[in-house]
Amino acid sequence: EMTDAVMAAPPPAAQRGRSRSPRRAKGEADAIVPVIDIGALGGGDSEAELAIAKKIGEACEDVGFFIVVNHGIPKDVIDAVWERTLAFFDLPLSEKLRLVTEDEAK
Repeated sequence: EMTDAVMAAPPPAAQRGRSRSPRRAKGEADAIVPVIDIGALGGGDSEAELAIAKKIGEACEDVGFFIVVNHGIPKDVIDAVWERTLAFFDLPLSEKLRLVTEDEAK
């Protein structure tokens, strides 16, 4: 089973006061978290893949992040990652600090 759950969008960038988007700076449409369907990636349709790449590029430039759907990651894997994530953030700060490394790549 796959999931395409969409999370609630954060407040528009203008309310956060941190948007560097040239489109937002011009007063264009409110920045929302774009939902991008990547199901066509790897399917051999170069036009569809280019369109997805353009949407990802625009989302990164305009909003800074995006939600991916039709990624093929099974729901049980996503659920397990969320469980581990929540468990980590529930740890006391002292436990989290033990995991800090000087090398950010580790």
